[in-house]
Amino acid sequence: AARRVFACFAACLAHAVANNVVVAAKSRVPVKMVFLEGCPDCEVYGLYMAKVGLAKPVDLGHTIDLKVLLVGGARHGEPSNPALHKYAACAGDLPKDSDPDLAWFKVFVCAGVKGFGDEQCLDESKAVPKTASDFLTACLADDARSARLVKKMHEEAKSLDPSSFPWVSVGNKVLPSPDQHDNDILPLLHLVCTDAGTEKPSGCGAIPRTLPESVADDLLDLRQARRHVHAE
Repeated sequence: AARRVFACFAACLAHAVANNVVVAAKSRVPVKMVFLEGCPDCEVYGLYMAKVGLAKPVDLGHTIDLKVLLVGGARHGEPSNPALHKYAACAGDLPKDSDPDLAWFKVFVCAGVKGFGDEQCLDESKAVPKTASDFLTACLADDARSARLVKKMHEEAKSLDPSSFPWVSVGNKVLPSPDQHDNDILPLLHLVCTDAGTEKPSGCGAIPRTLPESVADDLLDLRQARRHVHAE
C-alpha cells in the first residue's frame, strides 16, 4: 500500500511539474539600485538599507529580490575600485535563494567605503552562506566571466538612464530621487511591503517611523572612514 501511495505521489508530482502546476515559494519583490562608486549619497542609502531594511526587527531580506548596478567609472575625483564592480556584478548573478538574507549586500556596502580587506567587512562576509560565498569566490577569480558580467551590469545601469544617484526602483515604480529626500530608506521598505501582497512579512509591522538614532553612529563611522581613505 505504501508503495502504491508513493508511486501515485511521484506520478502526480511529475505531472504537476510538467504542466507548471507546482507553485514555487512566494516570489520576492524586485528592487533595483543604481549606484555611482564613491557617491556619498549612495553610501548613506546603502548603509540605511543594511542597518534598517536588512536588520532585525525589519529584516526584509527574504522578501526582496535585490539587484545592485554600478555605472561605469566612479565619482569625479574618486579612484575606481574594479573589485567592487566585479563583486556587484557577480552578486547579481547569484543562484536564486543562495543568500536569502542578502548578506552579500552588507559586504558590498562596507567594502564600498572601507575596502574588502577591512576587519568589519571581513566579519560581514562571514554571514554570507557557503553556497553564495563559494559562488562569489569562483566568479571573482574568473577574470573572463566577471568581465562579461561587469560589462552587462554597466550596460543595464546605463539603459535605465539615471539622472541622479542612487537611482532606485521597486517593481515597476521608480522612487523619487533619494538624494533629494535625505536618502531615506523608509519609502522603499513601505513600498516593498505593499507589493508583498496580503501575506506581508512580520518585519513590515516593525518599520520605524523615523530612522533609528543608532544608525547615526554608523553614519558617523562611515564618514570618518571616507575621510581616512581619502587622506591616504
